[in-house]
Amino acid sequence: MNQETGAFKSYLTGFFLSILLTLAAYFLVVEHVFSSRVLISIIIGLGIVQMFIQLLFFLHLGQEPKPYWNSQLFLFMITILVILVIGSLWIMENLRYNVMPNM
Repeated sequence: MNQETGAFKSYLTGFFLSILLTLAAYFLVVEHVFSSRVLISIIIGLGIVQMFIQLLFFLHLGQEPKPYWNSQLFLFMITILVILVIGSLWIMENLRYNVMPNM
């Protein structure tokens, strides 16, 4: 097996696993399988698994001779993820405070 075929199989496997995890999260939400708290925990877990799948199959983390750039990319991804999560929570709390009627 040459290097191009191995890379293609890696990308294809990662793609199908990512699609499978996304569809699993979608159907869990649409079908109301679990309560809200359990569902949120499962979706977060599926998101973490998908993050690691993408790191392994698409970014090939840990498979390069110079892992410095991959670790820099990983740290950048974590930074962006934290900014998105905290920013989204901040915006939702601000909307809840300003839009929801006082109870």
